[in-house]
Amino acid sequence: MNQKQWLLVACSVILVLALYFGAQTKPGKIESLEKSRVQTIEATGIENLLKEAQKSLKKADLDYAQSILQMIEKSAEDTAKVSGYKELASRWFQLGFPAISGYYAEQVAVIDSTEEAWAIAGTTYAFTLKGEFSENVKQFAYRRAMTAFENALSFNPQNINHKINMALCQTDFPPKENPMQGILSLRKLNEENPNNTSILNQLGMLAIKTNQMDRAKERLEQSLAIDPNNNTTICLLADVYASVGDAAKAETFNQKCSK
Repeated sequence: MNQKQWLLVACSVILVLALYFGAQTKPGKIESLEKSRVQTIEATGIENLLKEAQKSLKKADLDYAQSILQMIEKSAEDTAKVSGYKELASRWFQLGFPAISGYYAEQVAVIDSTEEAWAIAGTTYAFTLKGEFSENVKQFAYRRAMTAFENALSFNPQNINHKINMALCQTDFPPKENPMQGILSLRKLNEENPNNTSILNQLGMLAIKTNQMDRAKERLEQSLAIDPNNNTTICLLADVYASVGDAAKAETFNQKCSK
């Protein structure tokens, strides 16, 4: 995937996180998750991440984070705690530590117990898997992302986006016992939902990543036929047509691609 497409993906994720973490109102609380579905917090895991992060941060950033934590500890109301955890999640994401951001997004989900909160926690953790982080950090984020998406899915088993996100986690950080699990999961989802453009676009991106341009073109043209205005599809096709030497189509789609 070229720089333009990485920026497209990154900006989409950051926008979603900014809208969520920046919200000052608490989502309507629904029935709490059963204890068996609430992930146990691995204190030593997050402590190690925080200690490592502290080595490269300015004192002002550390002091600010500490002040928010102190506010949360003193708060008796869940609303105030959620607001504090969202602020921490947003700040750590901006500082370039999505795994730590995911941890605080997870604290929001534990309190709110909503599909949206768990999905946001999973998405935040999953961003770690696309970056230049150590194997241990990615393992920490992968485990928690999968659990978060499973929790989100338990609220709404019909929401295919959670299944897509779980498959993408497996493609970004392939399980050692089954490195093909992610792509196989996406293919199965495609068989079950042949008209889902999100799945087709993800399969197209994976084909681009492995330099299977003809396969990518096939997937993306299928997606375009279903939704001619899908900007992700349009931008990806611009690159694919350029790669296969179709300059005219590449220019046409590049002009349509929203920067």
